[in-house]
Amino acid sequence: MDRIINYIEEFKNIKQKSIKENIDDLWIYELANMYNLSKKIITVDNANEVCEYILACECNLPYRYILPVNTSFKYDPTYSYMNKNIDDFKDKYELLNFIVLASRNVIYNENTSLANIPNKEGFDKLDLSGKCQTCSNAVKLICDNLNIKNEIIRIDPGFDYNLNLMDGYGYHYFNILTIENDRYLLDLSYVQFFDINGCLLERNGIYQRFGSYPGIYMIMDERRCKLAQNLINNGWIELDENNMKDYFDGFSISTRNALYYERLERTIFSTNYTANDYESFIYGDDSQANYEDIKTLGTQKVFIKNPKIEFKTDISMFKC
Repeated sequence: MDRIINYIEEFKNIKQKSIKENIDDLWIYELANMYNLSKKIITVDNANEVCEYILACECNLPYRYILPVNTSFKYDPTYSYMNKNIDDFKDKYELLNFIVLASRNVIYNENTSLANIPNKEGFDKLDLSGKCQTCSNAVKLICDNLNIKNEIIRIDPGFDYNLNLMDGYGYHYFNILTIENDRYLLDLSYVQFFDINGCLLERNGIYQRFGSYPGIYMIMDERRCKLAQNLINNGWIELDENNMKDYFDGFSISTRNALYYERLERTIFSTNYTANDYESFIYGDDSQANYEDIKTLGTQKVFIKNPKIEFKTDISMFKC
């Protein structure tokens, strides 16, 4: 237990150091070691204490993303969307880019707490964790002003609100727009799932915790990685069959805990769900929880029997 307590101070020092200079990857390996240590010492009796120490460590980590972030956004305090209408745009792509630009201005302007960031003119350094609903509301504001058909979608772990698979965490908001009979997904807080301190596979397997963020599973697959990069930087993707599957695969895979892989007897990060399945999932007609044992989803409520199941992050995948 003393070693985990020492990690808290160690990561506090790392966070302070990261403000002044670029830091190497040593702290990432130390974070993985901390997770692995936790799995060795955690018991039913000390689980709450260990999990609190883990959270304290994570809260003291610098923000760093596993994909490069380049939104090309600059805040303009004089910017106004009120005098725009849909006929002002030459095509739907120019329109989509405007919606993203206008929404990011609204988000930046309304969240004064975001002022204390290294790059106060841009979005690239913002911590958008927990701000998915705020971002979605901003998009809806712009779309309503332009009379564009839009909806805010909320998804929950396992695509089932009632099961509370992550103890009140893990839900996410985004927008779906319909323009000229085509649908587009806008997710302006998507970058939060690529924060390195939530993306290590070593997070999996800790009793009374849930595992890794969707970001790590997105970069494992070439097509998913390309989608993620486009969505982070551009703010929108066309919601065709491939994108529908790839975007939501990240969430369904990240909902699984170590018990899923123990039963499977291997670590394979993919799904058999289709775009049609996800269409049913997001509108509440069906759910992932109807196809997978809920014990293997969300917070891991049971100790794994095989502690040798290896969850090891390939740091070389990170493109930050």
